[in-house]
Amino acid sequence: MDVNKIQSADILDIIFDGRNKEYGAYDLRKTYNKRMIKALVGTILIILLAVLGNLLANSTSSSKTELIVQDVSLENMQQEEKKPEPPPPPPPPKQEPPKVEITKFTPPKIVKDEEVKEEDEIKELQEQVEKKVKDSKPTAKVYTRQLTDEETKAIVNQTIKTLEEALLFKSKLFRGF
Repeated sequence: MDVNKIQSADILDIIFDGRNKEYGAYDLRKTYNKRMIKALVGTILIILLAVLGNLLANSTSSSKTELIVQDVSLENMQQEEKKPEPPPPPPPPKQEPPKVEITKFTPPKIVKDEEVKEEDEIKELQEQVEKKVKDSKPTAKVYTRQLTDEETKAIVNQTIKTLEEALLFKSKLFRGF
């Protein structure tokens, strides 16, 4: 743009000199004042129409409604005598929950592997089982016989295996929580 034209040019022409005026921003800025005037005039017209409509609606309904007041006398009404309600039945006696036997938790003994004897473990398990059997109330006749060492070891190993599987299942179950 020439130096002589800069002094007489609009600020938009200076800003958009050498740029794409057909993109749309130039036209939006150029017509901004016209759009603002149209928006203000439209808003004012809508407000005026609303106010005039309200005034016209209030002026046409000039007929006032009259209130009719009548005196009302109340007659003496006889109320029915209320019969006394029978007392509620006593609550049923509270039943105590069944007592549950609680056994004391004995902490495990931590011993080195070399000091552990399989015979001690088997004897401890047998003692615990015998104690449980003596404490429980039998519901059927139990016939016992002396087990051989091999049978005892097989039962203990099966029990240990079942307990390990239960603990593994429990750890997998609670791992997600």
